[in-house]
Amino acid sequence: MTRRTLAFVLAALLAAAPVWATSFQYTSPGTAITFADTGGTAMTFSNRASGTGQVSALADKGAGDQPSLWQAQCSISLTGTNTQGQQLEYYVATSQDGTTIDGALTMNSSFTTDQRRNLTLIGVLQVDQASTNTTMVATFRNIYLPARYFAVGFWNGTSLPTETSTTKHKCVFTPVPFRMQNT
Repeated sequence: MTRRTLAFVLAALLAAAPVWATSFQYTSPGTAITFADTGGTAMTFSNRASGTGQVSALADKGAGDQPSLWQAQCSISLTGTNTQGQQLEYYVATSQDGTTIDGALTMNSSFTTDQRRNLTLIGVLQVDQASTNTTMVATFRNIYLPARYFAVGFWNGTSLPTETSTTKHKCVFTPVPFRMQNT
């Protein structure tokens, strides 16, 4: 008899339970970190030869709790007759202490093709323009950066150098943590 009573009470409670509110997750973009030739964290994009890599200075997200999910929007242009479909690769190198860096890179300098093996590929910009000195843009999402320090690198896998310009090339990294909201 006790089991029947318990089952009846449970069924009655579930039937009479209020409708639960929907809970939404929103993206709450934070303060961006810009990597560029001028303005922001130092990164030499200008006049980089074909088949070379370049890494930025180290960015510090700050002490304490920080967002670990980021997106990046990178823009770059090439000098010469572009070949559509060629690629520029974008990477991140991280550091827990600001000293020991993935790939044993020297900050704000070039890196070798083999050093790419120990970096994290975040995306590939496909050349989509035939005209010289035309800015191309790609956005890379869901970049997981739990470390306090990080740097951005790019590998010029095209047959052309990047344009000589200190204002057209950049990568803007924006934290995109989730924010819960009840309705």
